[in-house]
Amino acid sequence: MSKLGFFTQWAMVYIANHPGCCKRDVIMAVPYNAKYGRMANATYAYRNTRLSKLIDRGWIRNTNPNNYPYRLELTELGREILESAETAEATSK
Repeated sequence: MSKLGFFTQWAMVYIANHPGCCKRDVIMAVPYNAKYGRMANATYAYRNTRLSKLIDRGWIRNTNPNNYPYRLELTELGREILESAETAEATSK
């Protein structure tokens, strides 16, 4: 399972290949409130500008038609970025 993790101000975001039968890319955003040192609610993290920039740039999308709870997945562009990051990481070792 390939996984790329990066930290925004408000959330740790994991981009991973789902190991199950569906083989879909899955994005898990773990909200974190740095001011209080504890988990924040998902709505707050999702609407944060840094995390929403990933959606605005077209890297990820919310597939839930009701908007909440958020089901985020990689777009084609996001998949390319993940692959290029993994390639760069492999060549740097």
